Amino acid sequence: MVLCCECFVLISKMEIRIHYICFITFWIITKASCQLHVNTPPIMTFERNWVIPETEEVGSVITRVGARDNDADFLIYGIEPISFGDGPPRPLPFRINNATGVVYLNESLKGRAGENINLYVTAFNGDLPVKT
Repeated sequence: MVLCCECFVLISKMEIRIHYICFITFWIITKASCQLHVNTPPIMTFERNWVIPETEEVGSVITRVGARDNDADFLIYGIEPISFGDGPPRPLPFRINNATGVVYLNESLKGRAGENINLYVTAFNGDLPVKT
């Protein structure tokens, strides 16, 4: 079989177009299927303004963090101080049960009346952390 140069160029252009169409189709399908498996972040709900008397007993429950994950992932809770750049933050007088989200008073608040304590409560689903 003998092909002239013009026929060969025509066939090559058609092959390139077919490869291009296949690539675009593959890319669209891959992107669409990836979007179906995106892990969404957890959604937290809890009272954010805690008013605690300085006479509160150590070990008392302060609040319960509620969170849900649309993907039904296991959630790990955390608590961390907020630093505003004026030196390291003071240690928090709270602790959180990382499995249940229950926040407890970890140390006495004696002498800290009127003080604002700024902190983040976190939830992590193994993929996306959330701070609030």
